[in-house]
Order: sequence, then C-alpha cells, then structure tokens
Amino acid sequence: MVTSGADLVICQHSHCIGSYERFTHGAIVYGQGNFLFDRHDNEFWNTGLLIKAGFSDRMELDFIPVCKRGNGVELADQQRKAAILSGFFIRSEDIGTNGFIEEQYDKYCLANGQYYLATMAGFGTTLRRTDKLLNRLFTRMIYSERKLHIIQNHLECETHRELIINYLRTIGKKH
Repeated sequence: MVTSGADLVICQHSHCIGSYERFTHGAIVYGQGNFLFDRHDNEFWNTGLLIKAGFSDRMELDFIPVCKRGNGVELADQQRKAAILSGFFIRSEDIGTNGFIEEQYDKYCLANGQYYLATMAGFGTTLRRTDKLLNRLFTRMIYSERKLHIIQNHLECETHRELIINYLRTIGKKH
C-alpha cells in the first residue's frame, strides 16, 4: 500500500502491540494492540497504542500507550508507558533482522497451535484449559501424525479449505 502511495498503513487484528517500520516514503504499523478488550487478563490484551500522525517535510508519528483499567481505558502512567514503548521500539528494530519474523512466528505457532487442535476437536473452554494443564494430553491422543497430515492437507489445499469454510458457514446459518 505504501508503494502505491499510502503515507501510513496500520495493520490490525493481532490483539497485541506489534512494531512499526519506515518504508520508502511512508510508515507501516503492525498492530496497535487493544483499546478495550475484556477477553484476557495479561499485558498483551490490556494495552494498546493510539497513533498521532502529523505531516510536515516528513510524516511524524507519536505513539501514545493506553491501558485497560476496569471497564475503561486510561493513558499509561510513566512507568508503563516507558515499558510499553521500549518493547515496541525494540521489536521495531528486530523486524529488520533477517529471519526474525519467521523465527518468532514459528515460536508462537509451537506455543499456541494445540489450542486450534483442541478447538477443532470440539473441546469447550474448560476442557481446553484442562488439556493445556495436562500438557495437551487429550489433543495428542486424538490427533495421530497421520490425522495431522490430513488436516494440514485440508487447510493448505484451496479446494478443501473453501469447502470446509462453506460448510461451516452453511451449518452456522441453520443454528
């Protein structure tokens, strides 16, 4: 988008504060985090960035950390602001390191992939949490290596993936 003329691109949906980079004449922000989200109680889900953009000779960006507090949002105090921005700027430098993004993504997938398997197995919240406490014993019992390869094929193959998505949409309309 920046190559096509955009001055600022803000990517969303990561639910955590990511990083940013200057690219040609513009800037890309990879994740502002959350503004107000009650799903989890941890740093990633309870912090976000407001972005103030100004234009002179070059676009100026100011990142303003916010934190969830109760049922509202407030500006981060000086200590939290410093911690949030420090991590943000370190990640922003790290994304320029060759292989960094792929390495971090692989780590994330290894740490969180079993959640998706448990969800596909129909585990509810309580059973998923129990499975996590038991080092994913249930999901490891359900999914053999062969079954994992079949699921992988169904997700990687565009035809299978579209069929699964359409099926889920169709049955979702009936409920």
